[in-house]
Amino acid sequence: VIYGDPAYGRQQYLLSPLKGSRLTAQQERFNAAMSKVRICVKWEFGRLVQYWAFCDHARNQKLQLQPVGTTYKVAVLLANVWTCMNTGTQTSKFFGLSPPSVEEYLLTAN
Repeated sequence: VIYGDPAYGRQQYLLSPLKGSRLTAQQERFNAAMSKVRICVKWEFGRLVQYWAFCDHARNQKLQLQPVGTTYKVAVLLANVWTCMNTGTQTSKFFGLSPPSVEEYLLTAN
């Protein structure tokens, strides 16, 4: 199951914030908790574009004219290697996690 933007709605394998004016306390806590971690995804997309501006889809990527998926995968791989070589990112610090070594990451990266 993936947690996504509210614009996508709720689907079989996609969750999004619960809507309505009559949410239970548990549902409100769920929305609040997920909102806090959702920002991490934005941090990582921002970091990717900061390091590799060619990943800025709105400005540079042309579907069906360029290998967008492959380009993006390479950028993510390089960003993750950078993270392993340094002390982590804002996201890893947010979760209190240390990145693996480059060797460990590359052995498990698919």
